[in-house]
Amino acid sequence: MEPQELKQIREGIGWTIKHAAAQFHRPVAIWRNYESGRTAIPWAVEEFMDMKATIDLPKIKLEPRATPAHLTAFRQAFHLTQEKASALLGVSRITWNRWERNQTAIPKHMLHTLRGMVAQLKSEQQERKS
Repeated sequence: MEPQELKQIREGIGWTIKHAAAQFHRPVAIWRNYESGRTAIPWAVEEFMDMKATIDLPKIKLEPRATPAHLTAFRQAFHLTQEKASALLGVSRITWNRWERNQTAIPKHMLHTLRGMVAQLKSEQQERKS
């Protein structure tokens, strides 16, 4: 289960973070970590997904997000080091490294930023070939 999915289900059911945390006997801070992606979601909380089937929820549309695999593939496709890739996107190498190692949640906008950067780098490659 993805962190944003957990949050959308919780909100679809109408639960606050406090209520969800209490239902699963977790501190509120830990539940926030689950929803932000800072802490892996344990299997017991994944049972939360089963609640979707028993409750009439509207269709949940997940926003696509960048993953550590996206970042690594981006770097490899353009033969970039973490330092060069992070500089292109305006973040520190340490931040990039934490994203790639899934230690820090990747911001929602990063998938769109990566797509724009891929288009720009491909365009520059084409210009050099011409």
